[in-house]
Amino acid sequence: MKIKLTQLLLILSLMSSCNKNDDETNSPQQLETFPATNVVLSDISDTDTFADLAVSFNKATDETGILEYRIIVTKMGASFTIAQANLLSSNQYNAVVPNGADHTINLTGSLRDSDNDQLIDGNSYAVYILSVADGVDADVNALSIASGALQVINQIAAIESTIEEEMGVWGINALAVAMVDENGIIYTKGFGIHNTQNQWPASENTLFVTSSLSKLIVSVAVMQLVEQGLVDLDEDINTYFGYNIRNPNFPDIPITPRMVLSHRASLANPNGNEILELNLLYEAGTAPGLEDWIPDYLLTDGELYNPVIWKDFAPGSGQHISSNAGMCLMAHMVEVVTGMDYRDYTEDNIFIPLGMENTKFRMSEPGSYDDNLLSDNFNGAGALLPAYFDLQMYPSGLLRTSVDEWSNFLVAILNNGELNGTRILEESSVNEMVTIDYPNANLAFGAGVGLVWRQVGDWTGHTGGGFITASADINLNTKKGAVILCNKRAAFTVSPDPSNGGIYYAIHDYLSSLD
Repeated sequence: MKIKLTQLLLILSLMSSCNKNDDETNSPQQLETFPATNVVLSDISDTDTFADLAVSFNKATDETGILEYRIIVTKMGASFTIAQANLLSSNQYNAVVPNGADHTINLTGSLRDSDNDQLIDGNSYAVYILSVADGVDADVNALSIASGALQVINQIAAIESTIEEEMGVWGINALAVAMVDENGIIYTKGFGIHNTQNQWPASENTLFVTSSLSKLIVSVAVMQLVEQGLVDLDEDINTYFGYNIRNPNFPDIPITPRMVLSHRASLANPNGNEILELNLLYEAGTAPGLEDWIPDYLLTDGELYNPVIWKDFAPGSGQHISSNAGMCLMAHMVEVVTGMDYRDYTEDNIFIPLGMENTKFRMSEPGSYDDNLLSDNFNGAGALLPAYFDLQMYPSGLLRTSVDEWSNFLVAILNNGELNGTRILEESSVNEMVTIDYPNANLAFGAGVGLVWRQVGDWTGHTGGGFITASADINLNTKKGAVILCNKRAAFTVSPDPSNGGIYYAIHDYLSSLD
């Protein structure tokens, strides 16, 4: 488990009663004493216990007159004053002599809280850094809480307990989760066994198939072409193809990229009950390319045309159908406009720039990954699938990634298209992509939709439900995000299902509590 506890409030309290010689002065000398800053409480070895907790803080800018810093632990919610701090025995605080350096102090097992009680795992505490000054008459009647970090650790332990319990209920072999803010990962961990044959434990680096999370990449790729002036979201898509793509039930109504990206193009999904062969798995490297099957199925004179591919409502009419075929159509548009295979384009322009080296659509190439990281995949009957397989509608659901790498993608979107100085989209493009123009689209879990990106409550992203169940979303107001991947179909505990989303809501409720 990796955990980065939120940076905590700074202490501004001074302590009196430390004159060198009371007989030498009639009144204390007034000194300006500066506080310690950047107070952070951390769980060094991720044990979720007090055995290895440490407090780090930056020294005061000017340590003139400071005799020592005192680290004081109190029960969460208890009031605490400087007068009470004067009465503490030495085993109720850690004393640190200023020496002009930043400090990291281990909280030893012998340290007691301000009530002289031993620290107990599972309880919530606050931590104070006290600047003890020489000869300062500080008229301060209370201290400020410097840290809720122990409470954070206990909340994380509760989340992990929920995850493990829910995995048992839903029969999930392997699961991984990451929580992020605009600065990066704040928590990530894998649970269970991702390879049952070798009993390899899941981790934040385990590579899962993402199912429909893959669609978010389609939106970014198209918006990159919009920025370059190569695609117009409101242009007839036939401008970009060498053939005429229209719903034959409404042949006079142009279809635009915006319609397709917002699932308003009147294209069917289609699922296996509608067109079985589009949903079949292939041996590695044998699935038809996008240029091979799209015209055959979408055009009325195509060799494999099936009229169920088109719905009986007009494009742009306001009805939304989540369409895998539509996402593949947009991915193929990327190929036509750029002259690049969609898999190459996304690696060169999205994944590699974001440091997502193991994130690929190329499940058709054995050896593309470290096989030790590949999660098992199962079909609907629970049978184990080959490690490498192929699907002709791969842009809509066959991307493979880890929660660690997908976090880079979420952080880039939270930072308006940029990660560590590398920009994949302009801020205006991100805003257009994630703006929910159709809040009543009533897609999965009642979601509204923008350009592929969907919104449930305060969270904008996507869910997956094909080979795995997954979710990835961000809160644009709080700048937080989460991704959850597992290797079980229909495991609604990781989705925003209001009745069954136990893991999802444990994680998102925690992230909301950080605001």
